[in-house]
Amino acid sequence: MTRERIQVLLPLPAGGPYDYHAAGAAVGDYVTVPFGKITEHGIVWASGGASDLPDTKIKTVTEKLDMPPMTAAMRQLVIWLAEYTLQPLGSILNLALPVGDVFKPAKGKRKAWIFEQPNPEHAPATLSPAQESARAAITESLGTFQTFLLDGVTGSGKTEVYFEATADVLRKGGQALLLLPEIALTQQMTQRFAQRFGAPPVLWHSHLTPAQRRENWLAVQRGEARVVIGARSALFLPFPKLGLIIVDEEHDASYKQDDGVTYHARDVAVMRAKLESAPCLLVSATPSVETMVNSQRGKYTPLHLPVRFAGARMPHVQLIDLRTHRPPRQQWLSPPLREAITKNLANGEQTLLFLNRRGYAPLILCRACGTRVNCKNCSSWMVLHKSENCLRCHHCGRKEPVPKICKSCGAEDKFAPSGPGVERVAEEVTAHWPDARAAILSSDHEKELAENLQKLADHKLDIVIGTQLLAKGHHFPNLTLVGVVDGDLGLQGADPRASERTYQLLHQVSGRAGRAELPGEVFIQSHQPEHPVLQALLRGDRDGFLQMEIAQRQAAGLPPFGRLAAIILAASKEDWLHEICRDFARAAPQIEGIRILGPAPAMLSKIRGQYRMRFLVMTPPNVKLQPILRDWLKHLPKTRALRVQVDIDPQQFS
Repeated sequence: MTRERIQVLLPLPAGGPYDYHAAGAAVGDYVTVPFGKITEHGIVWASGGASDLPDTKIKTVTEKLDMPPMTAAMRQLVIWLAEYTLQPLGSILNLALPVGDVFKPAKGKRKAWIFEQPNPEHAPATLSPAQESARAAITESLGTFQTFLLDGVTGSGKTEVYFEATADVLRKGGQALLLLPEIALTQQMTQRFAQRFGAPPVLWHSHLTPAQRRENWLAVQRGEARVVIGARSALFLPFPKLGLIIVDEEHDASYKQDDGVTYHARDVAVMRAKLESAPCLLVSATPSVETMVNSQRGKYTPLHLPVRFAGARMPHVQLIDLRTHRPPRQQWLSPPLREAITKNLANGEQTLLFLNRRGYAPLILCRACGTRVNCKNCSSWMVLHKSENCLRCHHCGRKEPVPKICKSCGAEDKFAPSGPGVERVAEEVTAHWPDARAAILSSDHEKELAENLQKLADHKLDIVIGTQLLAKGHHFPNLTLVGVVDGDLGLQGADPRASERTYQLLHQVSGRAGRAELPGEVFIQSHQPEHPVLQALLRGDRDGFLQMEIAQRQAAGLPPFGRLAAIILAASKEDWLHEICRDFARAAPQIEGIRILGPAPAMLSKIRGQYRMRFLVMTPPNVKLQPILRDWLKHLPKTRALRVQVDIDPQQFS
């Protein structure tokens, strides 16, 4: 007698789904199954078998787990992302399945705070006419798929708009997901949410403990977590009644996952909203070129907030030409910026000094022969971290002591730091303003980060020296002066998005100044103040800059007017890798309209002991990339010695 078969997908890259006997399980059910010598958790993916193996060779589902099944929309998202990224279904499912503890029976009582229902009537905001118009448009779309671009200047009250839209979702019994690009932003956002709704949201990010992840995941699955604030991985949570997805700072590069499965959270958010028949709200003061073009084409609905909230004015921007106003030797703050800081301190107001470079100095070199200390595992310099008295590689994490003797020339005690990091700027601040309350805010100072953010909000700090963590999302009413230490950082290199990203970053960090009653000032130090990016910032001409970027992209056939895919091949043996790349290049598809660049060393040609070569595929926008790449990739040898990464729509070229 033939027994009923089902196909079970496991969170493994080895293929599948696999055939099992059903044992009462149906499509979407979470199940436990025997797999080789181990037990795995998986999802019933389809009814009926896929193989012609006899019944005696098919194992039986061990257990159907007592939890709601994975929704059809979530299964469709897994299928879409696997096909789009050319990844195995099991690798995508791994994003959507929780850690194993979730499947174990709960011990003890559940924490009640997680399941409190946020009260949408708690201290609702008073919206301006522009804000109310935006909120109404979002609310009218609830229950249907539509993508909005909430395009508002910094400080225009975009957060209040999506909080009110979230309140409307809660009134209708739905769930809402708010994505943030940085974990550091969750603290202040959680506080603002609790003030507005009378209860904290449920959080989802990599810093949660296993117990917190378990409780939060189950709260989402049961529909008890009404609002989730999280990082990009929150897109794969098991929402049963998702009513709204919000992607704050949609332009941010942090939304691109570059390790493992490569995906862009903004694009996945739009697709999940489509599958859930829910609106997706993309929020930014500096929208990405791709999003802006989609808005201009009518694919996304634009919602504009053109002025700052409550009459606050945009900050006044000044460029400091470092060729004319040079800082003293081995110092990094120019005389005009120092004068502005001194004046700001005298007024009792706060200052942000921005430098997107962690550590004390980006490299050290021998003053006798010019040798730079490189990482032994990567093609990158070791960064000096003076606070830890060590050198660190920011790519593989390697740490080593500062060398006493140069291995190249034998000189002793000749190594010196070159260039500034935030620690070095902080040292200069302490020397010039010893009585000022100063702190560094960067990912290297994570233990103090939450405390210092709160101190900044409470005006218990006078000067903060920060990286990009401070460039977005934060609201500090007494912060009136922003000094950009190196406005040229990020403008160099071959990355076609370099100008766009630099403009976005500097515009965002400038927007931290003067967000309340007090007016704000921004000083940007530069060796090339005539650069179009800096001139656009000086004029406040965001739209003009974006149109210039759009025209350049269109002329070059770059996204969104063309498609890109990167193929990175990596191996521990450099000569063998070059041989593989030559053979792979000979097998490249010869199709009209498609350009293939490479093989060439990746910008980071070695990471963690692996040599890396890159191919870049460029096609017109109407070409279906995935089938072409899938056929070409068949020409690579199947061996663990070769690592293959396919990146559809690469955002950087490292």
